[in-house]
Amino acid sequence: MVINNYFYLPTLKIKQEFPTRCIFAVNRNTKQLLIAEAFRHKLREPMNKKIIHVLSSIFPSFFAKKFYNRLLHPQIKKIRPNEIETLEKAEKEILSILKNTIQLYKWGNGKNKVLLVHGWEGHAGNFSDIIEELLLADFTIYAFDGPGHGNSSGGKNIMFEYLDTVDKIITRLAIKNIVSHSFGSVVTTFALSQIPNHKIDRYVLLTTPHTFSNYVSNISEKAGISPRAIHLFLKRIEKERNEKIDAFDVSKYVQKINVDKALILHDSNDRIIPIYEAKAVAKKWNAAQLVEISNTGHFRMLRTPVIADTIIKFIED
Repeated sequence: MVINNYFYLPTLKIKQEFPTRCIFAVNRNTKQLLIAEAFRHKLREPMNKKIIHVLSSIFPSFFAKKFYNRLLHPQIKKIRPNEIETLEKAEKEILSILKNTIQLYKWGNGKNKVLLVHGWEGHAGNFSDIIEELLLADFTIYAFDGPGHGNSSGGKNIMFEYLDTVDKIITRLAIKNIVSHSFGSVVTTFALSQIPNHKIDRYVLLTTPHTFSNYVSNISEKAGISPRAIHLFLKRIEKERNEKIDAFDVSKYVQKINVDKALILHDSNDRIIPIYEAKAVAKKWNAAQLVEISNTGHFRMLRTPVIADTIIKFIED
């Protein structure tokens, strides 16, 4: 059925698994897909993924654009009460980096100085439990909200602004010890590869992806995005950065950085970043030791006391 230059598909049935009625409209000229009526009945998660997979196979350009906007622009998450409490105790400073205002936090004035780098869609407060333990151990702690995260501003391509921000903070603060979480490990290793003459004494990675393409694949697989849509997404990234997607590889970055000792802590059952990703990085990094842990998951490790104790002992060693 065609109305006002749109094709309307009033019913979608896929292998008889989805008897749900939907309304989709496709512009004949722009090929833009409009979902006029979402699914009328709440579907189980596996069904949602299957429907998204089918639709993103039919309309890969549309879903590649949506995935680009979703992945490169973080969604703001609610801050926990204990995170707010820890952030309120910090000394605060605004840094101007790449036309963004970056919120910097500082706690303590101890002999050991450490920088904490949060993951994607995170913020400095995610480290609140670790910060409290570091304060008890007489550390000076710095953390910041990445571009477009927390209280920092961001431009049109926040993910890559984050990549290009961390090296400026490391050199400005003369950082010698770092702790990063998840995607924060990507931006930190990339940053250090840009300043190979800056030596880091101790670096703790609380999980790490291997390559950017793997990181994207893990996320897209959980969402149900088709390979065709992801291919278009990656091609767009390559065009904007003017470099091949294979260049965004943590195992390549770590071979260019100046780190005395590194420790990778990764849960063997991490559902966000599989353990084989960390193993691939450790294999290429002579200065790193990989320790497989359990029962901490991907995010809960930030609130697990033994993790904070391990960080402190490693840096003080």
